[in-house]
Amino acid sequence: MEDQIKAFIRRSWDILDETNDEDWGAKRQLAGALRQLNHLVVCSSAPAAELIEAAKRIEQAFALIQPFAAPTFFERFKDGDYVARPEIYADRSWITGQSNPISPLAVLTENGDQVRATVCFENGYVGAPGWVHGGAVASVFDQLMGFVLIRDGSPCVTAELSVRYHHPTPSHQELVFTAWMEREEGRYVVLKATCHHGDQHTATSDATFVRLNPLQFAENLASSVSD
Repeated sequence: MEDQIKAFIRRSWDILDETNDEDWGAKRQLAGALRQLNHLVVCSSAPAAELIEAAKRIEQAFALIQPFAAPTFFERFKDGDYVARPEIYADRSWITGQSNPISPLAVLTENGDQVRATVCFENGYVGAPGWVHGGAVASVFDQLMGFVLIRDGSPCVTAELSVRYHHPTPSHQELVFTAWMEREEGRYVVLKATCHHGDQHTATSDATFVRLNPLQFAENLASSVSD
């Protein structure tokens, strides 16, 4: 049972490059179009008439989709679909999911004991002009350090995370985040991560995560469903 739970947890982070599911592919296409629109709207200087017309068309699109069910993660967990197809729901992830129109589309990869994320933050994530909002940087750190532990199927939660900003992190540029495990202290795992733009080290993060017992994790989820 524990091995099955770990396999499920690993799959729940899988972002597939391609999908043969027509509906899933269509959702990715729609999310991609919305993502482009989101970043364009932030800085667009289009005149009022065009903006109003665009808003009307978006309202029409909303009305087209609204009649269909939109079950949440939790609802899909309760009916069993999340457990059967966790990769579908991984694709909704805020940081990495192609089906999420506000995702910056960070790409997570493994490199031995380290993991890496590459990402480019566009208009919607800008803080000061030309710089990524610090909260967006912290979010990628959190996701990436969780990935360090998720790789072996260990359920985990963030206990503490701190970020040191050394230099402004530029927007509209490829950034490389790297994370690794520093040490383990019982159930507590201390991790470290860095963010670079080219050769410039823009930020460092230190975090403590808590490993959860896979069986207890599954039991707690099952209990939440039955409540």
